[in-house]
Amino acid sequence: RPSSTSWTASRANYYPTMKIFTIFSFLVSIVDITGADAPPTSFEKAREEYYKRITLSNNNERKLSCTTGAVAWHPDYAAGWTSGYCRHTVDCDSPSYSTELACCKSAYAGQVSGYCISMLPSPPTTSPTETGGLNIYYADYDTAWDQAYCINTRPLPSGRPTYSSMLACCKADYRGQISGKCISMLPSPPTLSPTNSEHEAEFWYPVYEIPWDQSGCSNKLPLPYKNINDRPRYSTQESCCASAYSGQVSMTCVCDLPSPTTLGCPGIIEYTVTTTTATISSTLSLGDITIPSDPTEKTALVESLESTIMAIVMASLGADAGTLLEIIILSIGGQPVRRGLLLRRRLNDFHTQTRQTSRSNTIAFQMIVKHECSKNCGNSNTVRDAVYAGVSKGLSDTSAVQHALQRSGNVHLQTGTVQGVWVDQDMDIKRKTKTTVGPLRTSPPTPPPTQPPTQPPTAPPTSSPTAISSTNEPSQQPSSQVSLYPSSPPSYEPSFGPSYEPSSVPSTFDVISDEWMFDGNGVSFPSETEVVLQSESNGNSQFGVAITKHAFNENDVDFQVDYIQTSSDYGSEDNWYESQLYIFFAEEGTYPETLLQTDNDIGKFLNLTVGYLKSKVFTTLDHTWFSCGTAEISQSSSISTKHLELGLRIRRFNNTIYTYYKVPDGEWEDIEEPMPLAQSMHDVPVQFGFRVKKEYNAHHNFSVRTTKIAGGPPLPIPTKAPTTSPTETRTWIVPGTVSRDPVCPTTLDRSSVSSYSYEVRGIGGGGAMSGLSISPWNSLWFVGTDMGTLFRSTDAGKLWYPVSHYEAKYHSRLIVSIPVGYTSNSSIVLHASCHENVADRNCVAQRSLDSGVTWSPINITGGTRQDSEGNPVLDEIPMSWYGSLTQNSGIIYCTVFGSGNIYKSSDDGLNWTRLSLPFNSTNPAVGLYFDESAGSAARYIYFATSRAIYMWKEGFEGDAREVYVSDPNLLQSFAGARTEDSTVLMLSFVDNNATACEGDVDVTCGYVHTFHQTIDIATAENFNFSFTKTPQRGFRVESSRTDSDRLYITGARGWPSSTGTKVWVGLYENDQSSFVFTLKFQQYPLWDSDKLEYSAVGIDVGYWDGGYYTYAVKPNDSLVAGGSGNFFLHVTRNGGDNWQSPFTEYADGCNTNNGERVGGRRWRSTGLEMTSVRWLKFNPYHTDYAYASVADIRMLRSDDGGNTFEITGGDNTDPLFNLNTVYDYDFAGVHTVFAVGGNFHDWPHGWYKNLRRGAGGVFVSFNSGDNWHRVGQLGSSNCDDSFLNVDCALGDDMVRQILAVHWDENVGGGTLYVGTQSAGVARIEGLNDIMATTIEQMQDLQWEWINDGLGTEIERIIPEIKERNGALYCLLTGNAPHFNNNQYVGIYLFDHSSSSWSLKKGTVNHHPSIGAEFGLWAYPTSFDVDQYGNLWLADIETNWNYLASGIWKSTDNGETFNRIQQFTHPYQITCVGDRIYASGARSISHIGNAGWGDGGAMYSDDGGASWQKNEVIPLLSNLNSVVVDPADDTKVFYTFFGGGMMWGPRPPIVITRK
Repeated sequence: RPSSTSWTASRANYYPTMKIFTIFSFLVSIVDITGADAPPTSFEKAREEYYKRITLSNNNERKLSCTTGAVAWHPDYAAGWTSGYCRHTVDCDSPSYSTELACCKSAYAGQVSGYCISMLPSPPTTSPTETGGLNIYYADYDTAWDQAYCINTRPLPSGRPTYSSMLACCKADYRGQISGKCISMLPSPPTLSPTNSEHEAEFWYPVYEIPWDQSGCSNKLPLPYKNINDRPRYSTQESCCASAYSGQVSMTCVCDLPSPTTLGCPGIIEYTVTTTTATISSTLSLGDITIPSDPTEKTALVESLESTIMAIVMASLGADAGTLLEIIILSIGGQPVRRGLLLRRRLNDFHTQTRQTSRSNTIAFQMIVKHECSKNCGNSNTVRDAVYAGVSKGLSDTSAVQHALQRSGNVHLQTGTVQGVWVDQDMDIKRKTKTTVGPLRTSPPTPPPTQPPTQPPTAPPTSSPTAISSTNEPSQQPSSQVSLYPSSPPSYEPSFGPSYEPSSVPSTFDVISDEWMFDGNGVSFPSETEVVLQSESNGNSQFGVAITKHAFNENDVDFQVDYIQTSSDYGSEDNWYESQLYIFFAEEGTYPETLLQTDNDIGKFLNLTVGYLKSKVFTTLDHTWFSCGTAEISQSSSISTKHLELGLRIRRFNNTIYTYYKVPDGEWEDIEEPMPLAQSMHDVPVQFGFRVKKEYNAHHNFSVRTTKIAGGPPLPIPTKAPTTSPTETRTWIVPGTVSRDPVCPTTLDRSSVSSYSYEVRGIGGGGAMSGLSISPWNSLWFVGTDMGTLFRSTDAGKLWYPVSHYEAKYHSRLIVSIPVGYTSNSSIVLHASCHENVADRNCVAQRSLDSGVTWSPINITGGTRQDSEGNPVLDEIPMSWYGSLTQNSGIIYCTVFGSGNIYKSSDDGLNWTRLSLPFNSTNPAVGLYFDESAGSAARYIYFATSRAIYMWKEGFEGDAREVYVSDPNLLQSFAGARTEDSTVLMLSFVDNNATACEGDVDVTCGYVHTFHQTIDIATAENFNFSFTKTPQRGFRVESSRTDSDRLYITGARGWPSSTGTKVWVGLYENDQSSFVFTLKFQQYPLWDSDKLEYSAVGIDVGYWDGGYYTYAVKPNDSLVAGGSGNFFLHVTRNGGDNWQSPFTEYADGCNTNNGERVGGRRWRSTGLEMTSVRWLKFNPYHTDYAYASVADIRMLRSDDGGNTFEITGGDNTDPLFNLNTVYDYDFAGVHTVFAVGGNFHDWPHGWYKNLRRGAGGVFVSFNSGDNWHRVGQLGSSNCDDSFLNVDCALGDDMVRQILAVHWDENVGGGTLYVGTQSAGVARIEGLNDIMATTIEQMQDLQWEWINDGLGTEIERIIPEIKERNGALYCLLTGNAPHFNNNQYVGIYLFDHSSSSWSLKKGTVNHHPSIGAEFGLWAYPTSFDVDQYGNLWLADIETNWNYLASGIWKSTDNGETFNRIQQFTHPYQITCVGDRIYASGARSISHIGNAGWGDGGAMYSDDGGASWQKNEVIPLLSNLNSVVVDPADDTKVFYTFFGGGMMWGPRPPIVITRK
């Protein structure tokens, strides 16, 4: 290794040397392991035959002109250098090789990525063949069992289990070996119980030597029997008791457990715990405060309010009141505060573009108090009174509240004046009891009195030069030093750990400079193996620290340092300690800036260590002192010789810390006793480090060399954001990710969707849903989405699949898009998803005879108009369906929007007639109840309009009578039911009396009214109905038609988050002769996890939905119900006690405690997917990792090849976390990912394609997406905070919407290119070396705009940047909404030498089918360059260029372009070998008829001469893109706008020969 006094120069010299060495060793390993003349494997032979077939079938299309046509191995130059590999094909333009290995060695010699070699069937390793023992162990099966042990001899036998350490191997393969031979062969063999004085086995056995009723289980050694197999063995004492002593009346075995919990054991009793949770609504009137417009400041304001109020209330709550759990700010100044998808939504819609000062702002907040007791608990009123008294006490002193707010540290509250605080005494009380079995509760033991530390003497006593003693350290002048720990460590049993002699371990190696992170002052690297810590200042912050970049977690982790200390030069009158050197272990994820505590705070540093060792000397005394410790133990010793040159060693073995020292030319000596680690520190990955404890002397100088003796392979540590450092902050870049448990297998029976060709992939949900409908006959359910798709389930909502767009769709106007209707025939269903504006939109109803698979038009309202296909157009829009519950009766009713008209069918929806009603039908319908309880002879209709309720006997609507008139309030909803025995009739409605929710929600609120009485059919016909007004508020009342004792009440769609998602269930109480309503569900504040299945969108994005679009109850089962809103569908199957999220399956349930659903985990779609996924990209360095660009929820990541996904983007401290959409990715390594995006979603749909500056940026993750950092400097912003003003599109800042990213490690020392949605292309060079240093250095880099030759100086939208065939291209599209840059639109080629672009567009020919008045290329969205150099471009129809868009091709490097396929809205074109994929939307009407132009999932296998469509996928009007599955090239992933992803077969090859 080169040596230099300059660390920088050393690195510069080192890297080129290492690059040469790496290439050399790489090639040696190829020859050594694989061999150039190795015979082909069966896999190679099969693959060769496959390539021969493909080559022969496509020979004409490839246009090859070789005379021999010989198939050989050729380099694939089209893939570029980094991703280049060898193909078995016919190619006259590249050299040929007889084997794939020979091709890689010659054509890709020096390829750093190693991609070509990795494509070999059995790729070699990247290092020479090792000699000596393996670094893994395996069992020696060739030796007799009682004499066998674990070995690491080469070669490793095939199929043999391996282990990372000899101990692990012994414990697994020689468990129960009586002879103990394997354990005895360890380098430092422990006993069977390292931390106990008694020998113990690793299993438990029944003790048959004691009478059964008095006996139990033991693990004591030696065994009381000869053969280990003579008795059953159990892994735990509990399992042994449960099996061997089941039914033991005396319970001796279970009561002998360390912590028995069985009732009947001594001290174990049964008692009841009552938990009361009170939610208190409160209001604070705060004047003269400033509401900021900046989202981050808004968040800080809310957090300051919550934390200050919490501190005030906590101080005033008495023990009898309970514990304050949370303060939640609900609204400020009437505007709701929402924790949501985006930072701009988290404090939702203050809508203040500038800072505003308000004289009075009302702040609404909730307090949640929890109270537990086990005796004398009182009732709910007792707790309510105590809580109210405690809360009011703290908030009643307005001057104190004002003082606390002003001192909160938030600048916006410093001038605020408290005008009043109101606490609502009518709080929401939840009370539950739980019976618990456990030990009697007793008072905690009184701790022993703390003894003051012993003051050290002024001078140390003398001792022999080499003996270890417990001598206290000398006192330091001018003040005495107080020990941080008791001078006498606690006593404990000696450990059965290793001997104190160091073991000889083959893995010993020096830790070099590139393997350290460092911070502080005076840290330098004069050579690759030496670290110098020095300072010439007496400032207490003038010291440094170094810590390994990786963690280690073998059973034995062992590090040593050898150091030379230059002593300070003092006068004879000075008596001081020198600065001291600490070596230590710290938990993984520790960064150096967190370890710079000064001398006075050294205890804080020690608290961050797992174990430590310190050496120090005194200026004038001939001693060396040592101290060592863990969190529980501290020890100190000394030797009577001063050593400025010394070896120190710290070792963790069997979860015990050992410490040693070694004088020059001496042997290792142990320092005091081994120190067992606490259970919480067992098997924790640790980093090794060293630092100086700065004393107040003039200077110090330590030269340190470190050797790793043991520890196993280096492990990546979690990347984290920079933390506050006493000196300069550095966050070291350490690529890697935390290992994860395998994903859990599905727990759902997926047979109901197994017949479909394509599987739905994603996280589930993620978009607006409406129209839940539940069949009364079977397990058929439907739900619709605002993205135009109707989803269908045949197993009661467990699994879903989209209905083909060619059959039926769902209107995006969810407020009026209605559920599917069920008829009396279980297979016949009805559908009419329409806009309410019938005059401008031709709406057609549909009917299905096969449970919703296929659909046909029907005429319901008798309209005379027809659409372009001749289908009858509705004159009125259906609102609700009411099918008969008498199977095959044929009867179904339909009400419509905006009137009281009713339509009836007697043949399950085939033919319809409008009823002739005797009352005013201009009042709109609000509900209908079809009473069939008396059979076909006496069916009755109860029908409600906004003004009245009517009833009539079916078939006699002319005799309808008015049974209720609403005056002055109107009716908003209506429901009815009868008990199964037909005796009790229930009718209910909600009025629009706004006083029910005054000050809370709008006029859609009202009171619930009920009628519930035993009454037969004959009596009801002439009965005088009287309704009871209840105090329950709501908007919608729903019920089944067969249960008169259960009602569901919800709010309206426009209700805010805090009330809109609530569901109240009313149960009729006979003893009270009324309905009693209970809150059974709410999303915000979040419902408890034992009552609600959490989902990915809910946990990782937020539960801030508003009210329900629709709510449904199963017509003949009141326990099954559900509702949906903008992001969620929640259903109950037990009457509201528990709620499911049927759109997703938790895929990490086996990896979390009791299957707890927590954030940052993986999920598996159930088919109900409505996320909008722009791209799906796989990391070519690690294809298990896939990343999806998703609107509204940033991004999805998969670590299992796209089977399951998780929402990622870091935590809320990461800069990427607040993006709406990540638009593009590229990859620089196994764990290094670049991402770009912004706060405007859905590019290029609708107006989102326009010029947008946005609030996005460029980000990088070094741990596969767990955490993210901005790349480069932000620059100065010339835009206001709204980020909406496109006039500020230019400027040097990078806080902007970015659509494309491309990484090239081979240009400019590693160059990153990005394409913006307003300002062109920017780049950063030199990232290869920077990415081996710190985040801060990376963020200091300057972005450079490279727009020379790229269109005009303004308004450059760049949706794609690609490297193809070794050249860099980008696409510049139209500057929507102006569309005045058409002459510059097209594909550009980059010249690296001049850093300029050239437009590859000569003549764009007008296709004969395109009208001359229509312009071309108004808005290209995608381009590609195929392996033959042909240019491809896709543009969408916009700016009124009717049918002028499509797929364009140039075969002459852009000189001419011709449209070869009309395509109305293509969003992606991509070349994969000889196949061209063109993906986009197809115009399809709401009843499945194709609209203008062509589109969908198109592809061509013959250079565009012919095009095929994959119409097996159902979401043809929503397609965004396609990507080949890298794990199986016979499969593809499709991504959709509002449909998630689908995975299935690659469309078949079709070639049209001409």
